[in-house]
Amino acid sequence: MRRCLRSLLCLALASVASWALAETPSVPLPKALLITGLGTSDPEHPKHILAHEFYNDEIVRALEGTAQVTVTENLSSLNAQELSSYDLILNNSFLLEPSPEQLAALFQFIEEGGAYVALHAGLESFVNSPRYVRMMGGRLVGHSPPKSFTVETFEDGFGIERTTPWAHPIARGVKPFETHDERYVVQTNTDELEVIARAESHPIVWWRPWHNGAALAFTLGHARESTQNAGYRQLLNNSVKWLLGYPLIAQPELPVFANDIGVAEDVLDLRKLTSIRGNTPVDFTLKNDRPDLVVTSIDESRRLDLRIYAGRKGTAKIAITAKSAHGLVNSVELAVEVEQRGTGNLAHYYGVSAHSSSNEPRYLTASPSLVIDGDKITRWSSNYVDAAWIYLDLGDSYSLDRVRLLWDGAFAAQYELQLSSDARSWKIVASREGQGATEEIRFPPSRGRYVRLLANKRATRYGYSLHEFEVYAARD
Repeated sequence: MRRCLRSLLCLALASVASWALAETPSVPLPKALLITGLGTSDPEHPKHILAHEFYNDEIVRALEGTAQVTVTENLSSLNAQELSSYDLILNNSFLLEPSPEQLAALFQFIEEGGAYVALHAGLESFVNSPRYVRMMGGRLVGHSPPKSFTVETFEDGFGIERTTPWAHPIARGVKPFETHDERYVVQTNTDELEVIARAESHPIVWWRPWHNGAALAFTLGHARESTQNAGYRQLLNNSVKWLLGYPLIAQPELPVFANDIGVAEDVLDLRKLTSIRGNTPVDFTLKNDRPDLVVTSIDESRRLDLRIYAGRKGTAKIAITAKSAHGLVNSVELAVEVEQRGTGNLAHYYGVSAHSSSNEPRYLTASPSLVIDGDKITRWSSNYVDAAWIYLDLGDSYSLDRVRLLWDGAFAAQYELQLSSDARSWKIVASREGQGATEEIRFPPSRGRYVRLLANKRATRYGYSLHEFEVYAARD
């Protein structure tokens, strides 16, 4: 047959080989020059009363294992000979004014293929050069006082095509996160910007091509606590990795695997999970810490396949490593959970599918499968009508006695839960006046393969919006 996976011996050999390949040493780390310093230290400077802390130690720590960072306050480093030994320039300074010769060396570095990042106040440095402002795509015109806000890492708002998923590769693996920071307000000057993250609708991370190179603005990082934020560090690390040509791998949520399924094919499409600047070739290897529980393989289409050993239970940690043509590597670790069939939330098992009467045409709400993806941010929404339904095909018949619904703000004021063996004839097992939020509905044990939520009346003027639809088997 088409896959080596059909042979258990071949699978076992592939699993052993993947251990060795994943530990192959990578190339030396790319080199980054971090320029820092305060341009207002001269008492004669018109803005000499302004001050700023830079927390370069936190930046270096955040980029450990990604780039070898050299920190300097000496603008004389901006010369063609010295810059030729670097792959990336980071600017974490405030109101510095390089000389024309130094600026010329900077632009030459970027325009010949180098990468550049303006960190926080670095966006308000080098602005003695109109060319620099044009390259960055805009300049700072103000900011909020330090406050708490949410960093959004996807586009799903006004002016954005709602039927198409949009997330820059840098942001794909970063969930929205809370931070305490200044929120910048920027006056942009070009349509060539690609926004990577926003806060309160304002762009706070973006990039643009500049000749053969790239310039990225990363406006977060006012205080030490801001730079220590886990979301900040992941977003910064991804930004630098993408600019340097590392493969970026999104972190998927895997379903639970029943220990009687044998082979699970096409569990993940590694090519769709992985992005690299320039779309250059990427090789994949696997590392599996439980070959006694599950055997892993990558097929010729770069999809992850599994063979589950019958009767065994536990969790395997699978490291997926992507390697660029230049030898730069990046990895994510996935948990493969193997359970006795019927244990836990049945809706989250491999092979379960979801079906609906209608879908609101937005990226984060457009598919009924979003209620079984284990992600409490995504959600399914119906059209704006009272009569709507969504049902799950569990793939097998179970004795069921409990459903758990995690609603968004638009919930059902009146609904029924129904079971079926064929998805045609339905038996009502519960009827409820909805309360929204999280609802747990218990009912006498009843057998069924299909579980349907039939909504009859909306609680709001919108459709029905559901984050998760969980189903549980009756206990003996």
